[in-house]
Amino acid sequence: MDFNVAEGDKLDLADLLQGENSGNLEQYLHFTASGSDTLVQISSAGAFKDGNYSTATDQQILLKGVALSSLALDTSSDSHIITELLKNNLKTD
Repeated sequence: MDFNVAEGDKLDLADLLQGENSGNLEQYLHFTASGSDTLVQISSAGAFKDGNYSTATDQQILLKGVALSSLALDTSSDSHIITELLKNNLKTD
């Protein structure tokens, strides 16, 4: 997926997530740096608990050329990444 924050791109997951709110998005989204790309793992039912990512993932989005390090988020938790993305680039409602 060609995703460019500087061009105003947004990640719209509103139709994919069920029962989410800004306080529980860590149960739905997990971010992993993959070289110069970012892998977004999604549990549409909010089943990410206790680090259970691989078995609860039902969708994945690879953001090519979007390194978490370029967003100064490479050492951040999912919670911090979500907070930063909600400011401009992530739509969940």
